[in-house]
Amino acid sequence: KKEYWPTNRGFDHFKGNLLAEIDYWTKERDGVMDWQEDGNIAFEEGYITDLVTEEAERIILNHDTDSAPLFLYLSHLAVHSPYQVPEEALCNFTHIEDVARRTYSAMVATVDASVGTVIRALEEKGMRENTLIIFSSDNGGVSEYPELFAKVRQQKKLAPADNYPLRGGKASLYEGGVRVVSFANWPGKIPA
Repeated sequence: KKEYWPTNRGFDHFKGNLLAEIDYWTKERDGVMDWQEDGNIAFEEGYITDLVTEEAERIILNHDTDSAPLFLYLSHLAVHSPYQVPEEALCNFTHIEDVARRTYSAMVATVDASVGTVIRALEEKGMRENTLIIFSSDNGGVSEYPELFAKVRQQKKLAPADNYPLRGGKASLYEGGVRVVSFANWPGKIPA
């Protein structure tokens, strides 16, 4: 429902997708385009992780630090399925034989690179020392295929994530599904 879209819930600006499992390149799911900017469909070429990173960087570098603080909520689709990544991102993971795990690992690396880009933008703008960064996930990784992933399980593919030593993963109520990695970072305010 449109009343729950980000710009109708207090955000001044939104660029991204509302659905999950959209194609990282076409921005479609089941033939429906799901890439928008401020409530309007946006036709934009590129890989989603790169596009949201570029938008975050643009917002930071254009922010007027004298007028107001900045709240930036950068929500990556990665590492959500479908498992897609630019070909050049796979080169550091050729040692991983399983294609899904190799792609998943490369997707994690693209998110890591995104965080680095955001940090560099904050440093360039002189905002890093006065910025609280909170990094978190919404659930554990896909470590098994419950009914939600029945089609994939029938194909006898390996799940891409491993939440060891926690039991379970995404779509389960075990610790592997609900305990997630997170951190807070604020130079000079929170000890490293």
